[in-house]
Amino acid sequence: TAYSLQQPIANTITPTINSDGAPMNATMKRNNSRSERRNRRQRPESDDVIVIDSDEDVDGAFDGERNRKPAASSSAVATKTKKKAAASPIDLLESSDEENHENHSSHRQRKKKRKSSSLSNAEAADRELAERLQRDENLAAAKMANDARRKKRGAVKSSATNYRAASTDVKNRKEEQKLKGEQDKEYEHALLADQIRDIGHREAEGKERQDKEEKEDATLLKKAKEASVLGNAKALIERAGNEPPIGSNGVTRLRFGFPSGKKVDRCFHSTDTVETIRAFLIVHFYEQGIDIKNIGFSTNFPKRTFGEGDCNLTLEEAGLAPQAMVMVIDLDS
Repeated sequence: TAYSLQQPIANTITPTINSDGAPMNATMKRNNSRSERRNRRQRPESDDVIVIDSDEDVDGAFDGERNRKPAASSSAVATKTKKKAAASPIDLLESSDEENHENHSSHRQRKKKRKSSSLSNAEAADRELAERLQRDENLAAAKMANDARRKKRGAVKSSATNYRAASTDVKNRKEEQKLKGEQDKEYEHALLADQIRDIGHREAEGKERQDKEEKEDATLLKKAKEASVLGNAKALIERAGNEPPIGSNGVTRLRFGFPSGKKVDRCFHSTDTVETIRAFLIVHFYEQGIDIKNIGFSTNFPKRTFGEGDCNLTLEEAGLAPQAMVMVIDLDS
């Protein structure tokens, strides 16, 4: 069966059996030949004629250019039609079988071409798909690499920033520790200086207090000694008795010359000792308010100085009887 792209289906192959499957007789064949010639005369010429096998799928007849073949020219078709019209029915059947055989051969070749073409198209599609997948994988890998490099650069920048911040913090911390250490050292030095100063003050105060106490003790001791000396002197004068009158036997008259230039006369018994003269002077200075504590005396004629070793000598033994000029000396001056 042949189909035209522009016209309805037309029969091009003369069947050898009827629709019931029984073989056709000569009359039936002749009628079919007439019908075939009539159809050929009625079918207009077209540019493309598609010939398919009646046993194949009809849908495969419209797969584009693969099923198309150029139509024969009008003169060739007319010549071929005239030849078939002049031939006998048997010749027509034989020519129809030859045409069917040629159609089957050409159909098998086209089928092989379609299969090879479909295989090549499938391979090309697979290859294109593989290339597309490979491109996608390459793009994804490149994107991942770019992201990794970007993250790495960001991490490097972040680490550099963190390192600079950490370095700054460490430097500031070291400076703070150094400043704190210097301040602590200055505080320790100031505290030590204060402690030393306090110790010095306490020592000075202690020494001052000790000196004051010692001085007070010395003053008290001195006063006590003076009181003791004064008491002994008064007791000694009382034992010597009152001053004897001038001109009596055994009386020695002494004139005392003081450092101030004042002179005092006093009479003693010749048996009195030098210690009695010292006691008289002590009591006299105390009563007169004269500040002479350490007393010494001497004579000019004869020149003699009396010390503590001469306290037990009598006035006669000391050469002071019956009268003498005694110079009083302040030994502390």
